[in-house]
Amino acid sequence: MVDSPIATATYRVRPMALDDVDQVVAVEKLCFPLPWPAQTYRRDLSYNGPARYLVVEQVPPSARGNPRVVGFCGYWLIEDEAHVSTIGVHPDFRGLGLGEYLFASLLAEAMERRATSATLEVRLSNLTAQRLYRKYGFEPTGRRRRYYRDNHEDALLMGVDSIDGEAYAARFDALWRNLMQRLARSPTPDKNPAAGAAS
Repeated sequence: MVDSPIATATYRVRPMALDDVDQVVAVEKLCFPLPWPAQTYRRDLSYNGPARYLVVEQVPPSARGNPRVVGFCGYWLIEDEAHVSTIGVHPDFRGLGLGEYLFASLLAEAMERRATSATLEVRLSNLTAQRLYRKYGFEPTGRRRRYYRDNHEDALLMGVDSIDGEAYAARFDALWRNLMQRLARSPTPDKNPAAGAAS
């Protein structure tokens, strides 16, 4: 199993800190019509033991700049089940593999914390996200009617079992290696003709 979080030359995934919350909220406002309030993150980071959050930040090319948070994700570990609660990438940084980088890092951490299964909800219309989740073994398990408050869209429930097994570890490691190769080839957003497109 790979270590998580891990850094590439340009981007780094790490645990979210309280100092990241303002940047995370700014990114989330660009991703979702009903973003979480900053206080939710601050409360969870301070008091909610089952909740874990990660950020992906753009690493400056020199020590003179400051890293910039460009994406985030979170999950709750309840007994041995990891439930993905949120994931988002700044629109200008989509199409670079950062959503997958966050999602894979989340799964790696959950497995290190002895999760045996993982679940999530995703909009029925979000086929891009569904393809990513299927890539990592998630399959539909049900539907929540009118789940999303902004437009009352249904949520598709997806899950994967036995993420603590050898077969899933081998699958995950192969996906991780391919992801690292993709990230190593990814251009910076200002050189990326697909910047702003969906991941």
